[in-house]
Amino acid sequence: LAWTLVKLARYGGELTSDEIAEVNDLYRRLSRRRRDEAPSVDRDQEALSLLDDPRRLDALLTLPSRTAERVLKAKLKSRAAALEIQRACALEIWFCAPLRISNLATLRLDRHFHRVTVDGHKLWMIRISGEEVKNGKAVEHLLTEAAAHLLELYVSEYRPALVTGPTPWVFPGRNGGHKQIDALRKQMERFVNE
Repeated sequence: LAWTLVKLARYGGELTSDEIAEVNDLYRRLSRRRRDEAPSVDRDQEALSLLDDPRRLDALLTLPSRTAERVLKAKLKSRAAALEIQRACALEIWFCAPLRISNLATLRLDRHFHRVTVDGHKLWMIRISGEEVKNGKAVEHLLTEAAAHLLELYVSEYRPALVTGPTPWVFPGRNGGHKQIDALRKQMERFVNE
């Protein structure tokens, strides 16, 4: 609210330069007082500290496989089941390749997934070019066997329930494009929190 008032003071064309300076000074004083009163808690560190509990860490790391197992056991093939497998797949991929949510949402089957042979084992690799990454550096991550299995299950058995035609997106949206970044973020947060 204070920042909006500063913008209105500066660009509204109604105040004199002395009045604008006064509003700026009030804003600075308010910001400083708020900074001084704010608790010094790092929200990310607070969230990560929850994973110091081995039971919570285990629950998080096994969430994708437990979800897939539950859906498979129920023999569900509905859109709701496909979305559950999709969330499980996204989380399992993210465990192997901790990508920004924008890169996760825009993964393409035809561009980002490659078969490689490592020590005689055929593995899936995610490869994202530098032009697609915020810091400009290409990203490569090998998928674990569990992640590869879940991805193959999702793509062959459940993803078809989420698309109406051919699409290269791993996580398709409603209009033929990829799933919206904010939508994927909210779905993943809700999936993990529940």
